Amino acid sequence: MRNWLKTVLLFSAFSPALLTLAYVRYDADPNDNVAIYLAIVGACGFLSVFFIFRAVNHYGQRMKFVAKKVKPNDHLLIGFLFSYFIPIIARAAQLDAPKTTLLTLILLFALWIVSSVPAHPLLSVLGFRFYEVEADHGFVYTVISRRELTHPADIKAVRKISSSMLLEVE
Repeated sequence: MRNWLKTVLLFSAFSPALLTLAYVRYDADPNDNVAIYLAIVGACGFLSVFFIFRAVNHYGQRMKFVAKKVKPNDHLLIGFLFSYFIPIIARAAQLDAPKTTLLTLILLFALWIVSSVPAHPLLSVLGFRFYEVEADHGFVYTVISRRELTHPADIKAVRKISSSMLLEVE
């Protein structure tokens, strides 16, 4: 349940970009079926966030957690926000589907192997925050929490999303 959850969660961060691309395709040709498919995939990506969190809360083992350091990890949020406008920029630059598909596959591969996790704009809108947390044994995790964490003692228990990503439970 580990790596694929992280990959789907990160890929869902790009679902607004797919919705934007659907708009661009529809604007160029209202009869384009690809626009409908992109809108459906974008909506599914957005909804997958809820299913992932439900699976983690239902199937994930609750673990005690002792943190040594906590610091915010929302600094890459602006990069994701910028990516939502890439379809409009690509349309203006006349990128074609094969090039866009290749770039998407490279991105998916990178998301699969990356160990640190950037902030997720959709989760930020839903009130989640991202933190880089060093555990008492020295390993650094990305912790997703609904609360503002200011002190390591604020984190009592977590559920594992992947080997480097945890969801704080209250």
